[in-house]
Amino acid sequence: MKQPHKIANGLIAATITSKGWSQVNAAKRLGVSRVALSRVVNHHADVSVEFALKCERLLGMDAYHILRTQISQQLLEARAEEKTDG
Repeated sequence: MKQPHKIANGLIAATITSKGWSQVNAAKRLGVSRVALSRVVNHHADVSVEFALKCERLLGMDAYHILRTQISQQLLEARAEEKTDG
């Protein structure tokens, strides 16, 4: 099973923390469930396009940067896996 991409998730978690918001408060502001936000910030789920856009609107983050970071890490992991497979 693939692991979520921790760099993008960590950026979101750090931004929420820097605003002094709890996960419950941030989830309400983002319009997502507490569980959905928790899964992202605790590295149990990747960031969706819709989630990235919500972070852009509410947190002032760049959705493109969030997703580009996630995709870059996925590519690095896939390339590393390719090398070990043969």
